Amino acid sequence: NCYYLDTAYTSSTGYGTKKTADEFAALAGPLGDVWENGTDGYPVLAWQTWKYSNTAIKYTVETYLETVDGDGYALSSTAEKKAEPGEAVSVEASAIEGFTFNAENENNVTSGEASADLVLKLYYTRNSYTLTWVTGDYAIASADDAYTHGSVKYGAQIVYPELALTGMSVKWDKTLATMPAEDTTVTASYAPSIYNVTWNANG
Repeated sequence: NCYYLDTAYTSSTGYGTKKTADEFAALAGPLGDVWENGTDGYPVLAWQTWKYSNTAIKYTVETYLETVDGDGYALSSTAEKKAEPGEAVSVEASAIEGFTFNAENENNVTSGEASADLVLKLYYTRNSYTLTWVTGDYAIASADDAYTHGSVKYGAQIVYPELALTGMSVKWDKTLATMPAEDTTVTASYAPSIYNVTWNANG
């Protein structure tokens, strides 16, 4: 896992003259202060030191998201990280559209000592947003529980309401399959319905 350094670049082929971190810093100029001696004695970027360590081990970070029906959490992603055995490691919650990190969830594991068995876990609740229908002069004919409205969880399926229309057709200004990550208003517009009329001269 040794890399040799030549001028201001790392030679992935392994050729070049081995230099200390101080020597390489002098060559790297303004970037010199980010270099240090790796575990194997070769200069590396400070945040990359683990990449060149023969003793670094992998640990796991799992992200769980609340399900749409709100009855639990499902594993969304798994990431592998590396650190020296026994090193104190931690993970910070990142922004995920439509979700909020649930700091109160007792299943969170945000820190520990690096080992092959360590699994850090982050749990996120699913946000709810308001869905409003604007229908103008025409009333909604659907039963209250037969269409989607009010507070709706992100990603939930959207069911459009039926309207009490006679001789008119409706066009909605948005086509939604699932709830977006924002309060949303859907507005109806109307046009006269067109019917085919057939004359029967023999009638």
